[in-house]
Order: sequence, then C-alpha cells, then structure tokens
Amino acid sequence: MPSSLQKVQKHVNKKKGAKASALHEFSRDARRLRRAGNRDEKVSRSNKIQRMSNNQWTERTAFFRDQLPDVLHPFETAEIQHLIEEYLARHDEELAELRRERREGRPKSTRQVQLEQAVDVERKEYVSGYWMPDLQDFESLQKMEAWNGEWTGLANLRFARVDSEGRVKTSQFPPKGGSWQNTKKDVVKLPDFGADIVRRWLRFAYGGPLIINDVPDDFSTGASTSVLAQLYAFGEYIQDISFRLCVLDTLISRICEPDTDGKYWYPNEGTVTIVHKAC
Repeated sequence: MPSSLQKVQKHVNKKKGAKASALHEFSRDARRLRRAGNRDEKVSRSNKIQRMSNNQWTERTAFFRDQLPDVLHPFETAEIQHLIEEYLARHDEELAELRRERREGRPKSTRQVQLEQAVDVERKEYVSGYWMPDLQDFESLQKMEAWNGEWTGLANLRFARVDSEGRVKTSQFPPKGGSWQNTKKDVVKLPDFGADIVRRWLRFAYGGPLIINDVPDDFSTGASTSVLAQLYAFGEYIQDISFRLCVLDTLISRICEPDTDGKYWYPNEGTVTIVHKAC
C-alpha cells in the first residue's frame, strides 16, 4: 500500500482517472491523501530537527579541524583546553552587542535568551566532559584533516571528552550523555570511584533504597557528608538525575532538623562550612 503523498496521489489518479482535487472532502481516497500528507509533514519535521541536532556536532568538529597545524602532531591537554575555551567564547561578541542594544526595563530578545542558554549548556558540558574530536591521536588527526564536513563522515574519526580539570576520556560517535565506554565492544569501564560508591549506586539502580545507615551522622568529622558528596559526584558523572536527587534529599534530611510545628531549622554556618569542605 503506498504511504507517501506522492505515491498515494499517483495511486488515486490512476484508479479514478481524475485529479485528486476533484474528490469529495469526506471520501475514502480524500482521507488517505490527508493521512499521507500528514505523514510526509511529520517526517519532514523530524528530519529537520535531526539535521539541526547534527549541525551542532559538525560545526564543533569543523572548528577543531580548522585549528589543525600545517604539520600534524598530537595536542597537549592544555592546548586542547585553550581551544575549547576559544570555541565556548564564540558568541561573546554577539551577546555583548545584544546586551548593549537592550533598553533598560525591556525583556531580553529571543536571540539573546537562546544564546545564553546555549552557552550555559556547553559550559556545563565542559565541566563534566566536552565532546570533541580526539586531538591526541595522530591517526584521527589525519582523518579529520581529510574530513569532507559531512555528518556521516564523523563515523571515521575518534572522539574524546575533555573536562575543565584536564581529564581526557575516550568517547564515542554519535555522542551520548555520560559516555565512559572504552573501545572494546560490550566492555564498560566504570569511572574512578571507590567500589563502595559504585555498590551503593547499583543497589539504587536495581530498585533498592539508598541506604547510608552505616555512615555516621557526625558532622564534626564530615564523614557523612563526604560520602554523600562522593555519591552525588558519581551521579553527576553518569548523569543519573534520579540518583542525584535522592542523594540531595538524604543530605537535606540529615542537616535540617524539624521543629515541633513541623517547620525545618536549616544548618548553621559551622555545619555549612563542614558540608562545603566535604564536597
């Protein structure tokens, strides 16, 4: 059965021997034409969204390709971080101009809001690991230099995630959140956290509660908050938002004491200092 609008029109015209526009509005063939048109429109919108999503990765890769030296050589981590900062600042001039043009008391323009949100998202990505071509692999550098700028051509390159602390981890194409798979198929390398932290997360991931009863609530030593901070950092690393929220709820319940009327007393300055140091 033909599915696209063009095929359905051809099928109807062949059957009726007349133009599709002459059909009755509520006839069976007219309904088939409307359904086919809706399908084509939905596919077109989906393809447009996909192209827009792909463009951000091709543009990013193109920027780093344009920074390649005449004589190829693997980059030092500090050089890579400098290039990332340069790329993150690509909207600074336009944002400054938009802020100057905005009159006092007037809302931000749509363009300014979009740019500020885009910058914020990429800054946060840099903290956890910025997805980019692997500039420390010579073979990948050669392939990137010969890359034709097409989305499909990215599959031939190697990628990495570089965070703001200078840690570099192998990534994959297309990019995915929390990408910490190694290069061997079906083998996953867990982040460098203690086995106890990973065990607590696994218990939570398989439907169990977040049990931290074995951790003392002694804020004078910071032991409890230290473990909670590690658990939260692990949840951030693997991008498990439900786990992070659970850890935060646990932390809040331990540092906030309910009064007789049900209201909570928040921690004093000393407790906040201990929590801050533990994190």
